[in-house]
Amino acid sequence: MLEYCNDIYDDCLRLGNSYEVFKNDRLLQKAVTMSMLQIGELTTHLSDEFKDLTNNEMDWRNLKGLRNIVAHQYGSIQFDLIWQIKENDIPMIMDFCQKYISFFDEQLDLDIDEPLDLTKDNSLKR
Repeated sequence: MLEYCNDIYDDCLRLGNSYEVFKNDRLLQKAVTMSMLQIGELTTHLSDEFKDLTNNEMDWRNLKGLRNIVAHQYGSIQFDLIWQIKENDIPMIMDFCQKYISFFDEQLDLDIDEPLDLTKDNSLKR
């Protein structure tokens, strides 16, 4: 997911990081929407347990819904909405991914004898 978020960021920087450029550039529209489709698709590879425990941080249902809209209604996508998602939600997804990647990387460095508990109160505990 983080890779596709970075692709969106990089593509917009390279091709023009403004709504004016985005609404007139089919290549940029395709690049951004394809990355969003992939982000939504990747939600299906996460465990239900992880999604349940992090649901207060990430709206998994809407993320999957975005994938379905991009995949099945591409000809009628509202690109102003895609731009708003790029501006408002992609940075949040990036932060979420970086947080958990760092956390799990740290856990791999430790000798863990007991299972991790991702609690709903937004803290990570053992």
